[in-house]
Amino acid sequence: MKSLLSLMVLGTTMAMVAPAFADPKPPATEAECNKTEGYDWDAATGKCIAEDHGG
Repeated sequence: MKSLLSLMVLGTTMAMVAPAFADPKPPATEAECNKTEGYDWDAATGKCIAEDHGG
């Protein structure tokens, strides 16, 4: 019974914490992309992409 409760608590905790570490959705427009730090507008594809830090 204790292990079932522990698994339920662990599952609930992971379900709440996991979205905090998810990648944020990039801005949809060029203007928003240019304002957002860490993103660059790719004119060839017409999409906002994360800056590559070479790491």
